[in-house]
Amino acid sequence: MLILIAEDDFTSRTMLATVLKKIGHEAVETTNGLEAWEAMQQPNAPRMAILDWMMPEMDGIEVCRSIRTLETDRPPYVIMLTAKLEKEDIVAGLEAGADDYLAKPYDPSELRARVEVGCRIVEMQAQLAGKISELESLHQELQRQYDVAATVFSKIMESNERQCGNVKYLLSSMETASGDIALSVPKPSGGIYAFLGDFTGHGLSAAIGAPPVANIFFKMTDRNYSICDIAAEINAKLKEMLPIGMYLAACLLELEFSSGTLTVWNGGIPDVLVVDRQGGIKNRIPSSHLPLGVVNNNQLDLSTDLIEIEQDDRIYVYSDGVTETSNSDGEMFGQQRLEECFQQDSLPEFALETISTHLEKFRGDTSQEDDTTMIEIMCDAETAGNLEDRGTAENPKENRGWSMSLEFEADSLRNIDVASFLIKIIEEDRELCSHKADVFMIITELVTNALDYGLFRLDPGLKKSLEGYERYIEARQKGFESVSDGWLRIGLEYAPLAEGGKLVVQVEDSGPGFNYQKDLLALADNLTYSGRGVPLVRSLCSEVTFHGRGNRTLAVYQWTEESS
Repeated sequence: MLILIAEDDFTSRTMLATVLKKIGHEAVETTNGLEAWEAMQQPNAPRMAILDWMMPEMDGIEVCRSIRTLETDRPPYVIMLTAKLEKEDIVAGLEAGADDYLAKPYDPSELRARVEVGCRIVEMQAQLAGKISELESLHQELQRQYDVAATVFSKIMESNERQCGNVKYLLSSMETASGDIALSVPKPSGGIYAFLGDFTGHGLSAAIGAPPVANIFFKMTDRNYSICDIAAEINAKLKEMLPIGMYLAACLLELEFSSGTLTVWNGGIPDVLVVDRQGGIKNRIPSSHLPLGVVNNNQLDLSTDLIEIEQDDRIYVYSDGVTETSNSDGEMFGQQRLEECFQQDSLPEFALETISTHLEKFRGDTSQEDDTTMIEIMCDAETAGNLEDRGTAENPKENRGWSMSLEFEADSLRNIDVASFLIKIIEEDRELCSHKADVFMIITELVTNALDYGLFRLDPGLKKSLEGYERYIEARQKGFESVSDGWLRIGLEYAPLAEGGKLVVQVEDSGPGFNYQKDLLALADNLTYSGRGVPLVRSLCSEVTFHGRGNRTLAVYQWTEESS
């Protein structure tokens, strides 16, 4: 270890240096306090310092105090060398920041022992700093994954909010990614499906469950399944994927305008309320089942409640974050205040806004402790008919696609495998999942090209030979380690077709692009490691086009039921 010696006496300084060298350390010798302080400010300063108390320019106490002002996660270990043995002097040295002291004249064996103790402490500090750095990196990676999950979740919610004209939402998350999920779609045969779920906890651990739940809900409602079947399918998926202790309190509703009936399956959600136009509570449907993901389907009670509804009734389903909203006195908003909101509102069409205002006023400056979510369904068949065309029962796949776009900043690319992350999203779509091998190949090649030649600016000629390919691997790794500027944008758009489906993949990078009009060898004729990516993508896709400077690629992958 490199150890600083600050001693103005030549003989004492030489003896100290000799002892340190004998026990395997390297000494940096200084003759006064100012030299010592300057040495300790250098980039590769010694990790330990032995300071004489009495020195010219600056004494040991001043040097010690100055060292302790340095901003570092690895503070040096300081041993004060002194002939001052009074208790007050020792205390003064320790208060100045010294870790240990050694009395003059010293015994070499005692010096060796104290130095070794200091070395162990310095080593432990280094290990601790390393662990802290690892934790900071993990925290940054978690935050990046968190942001991506929040983006995916928000895309689900945004696309869902455009589905039903007579359905409104109150959504307030305590974190970027919510643990609540609220969905609704018109029935292919007429009517409305609605779903409200509240995962245990909130934030990332809860939000990761939203994509598979939403996927099952949209798939099965497209095919006019009953809410019992939908509950069973979601339960099976969550029981398989969720850890023990995590579950989804959920409520599914099926509203039929033709028969004037509402079917409800409530597992762990507060009472569903049916409110008339005057604000009176007509019906309450309490929870009578376990939440989803707790037991297997053979133990899950799938019985439902069936009630009659009338024109202009309003249906409210909400998470416990609404009634359990707390104020500064620790008092909860409660069921009574919620129901009073309906009676106070003279304009039923603004009831949800009234509830939101009362919740915010009640909470005041108190921080939000849970996600608050509410769905309002207006029982108006005429309004429900003015919905976006989602297809009919004869063609349930029409217009039931999805799209998303994600942007990855340069720093995030060190820790996120973009292709693997995207394929996890693809796997949640059952129809796309059967094509994931081709899709993974397409995404991987396009992302690799964008990274290599867009952000890392690598020489494509490196891959012409085996030796060059090894250099390419090394250069690519350095690219991940050093890239600090730029971005990568990914767009996915899935459209089910009458006899198959289509996935459009767009990859754009902030790089300079390339000459995409250059002729490339056909895949079968190219025996090198270079130039195979684009022909491979073209062999899998019905269309591959380049745009801008060549820094944006669009690939269309299409299949039929016969090829699935």
